[in-house]
Amino acid sequence: MFRHQAHRYSRVTIALHWLTLLVIVGAYVFIQLHEAFPKGSEARALMKTRHFTLGLLVLPLLLGRLVAYFTGGRAPAIEPPPPRWTSGLRLGMHWALYAFLLAMPLLGWAALSAGGKELPFGLPALLSPEEDLYRTLKRAHETLGQLGLPLIGLHAAASLVHHYAWRDDALRRMLPGRRRVPGAP
Repeated sequence: MFRHQAHRYSRVTIALHWLTLLVIVGAYVFIQLHEAFPKGSEARALMKTRHFTLGLLVLPLLLGRLVAYFTGGRAPAIEPPPPRWTSGLRLGMHWALYAFLLAMPLLGWAALSAGGKELPFGLPALLSPEEDLYRTLKRAHETLGQLGLPLIGLHAAASLVHHYAWRDDALRRMLPGRRRVPGAP
């Protein structure tokens, strides 16, 4: 189920990758939309609740991604191979994204707990309510969220460099529903 093919990731890995992206985009969209509504309004509360829900969905998606990562076998080789100097950058970006996917929902969960807010999915509070801690955690969550945008953007830009500048199959290995054509980059 998680086993990669020679020239592309497993279907489960591909699905988890793109589903994670959709959930993260949704979380960003809902937290931005909440600003369009007056404080205390139902619409504003709904946007925030959707943000919380999507944000916490990242945790089970990340768990699935980690299972796929550790059980899928060797990642499909990029053909033709990219410059050697990029291997450290790829690994660093990979783990920075995983750290982001773990830290963001955990910080959000902790902030909601410290703020005495209702948690989606009936999750337990991680912390007792405490206003100063809530403000600190909320600020850390927001700051990391702002740092996540360029991180995600760099990941997307790198895939486009692979595809259009280096003309390798790094991007195609992760595209859904596409089969590698032998001999094609």
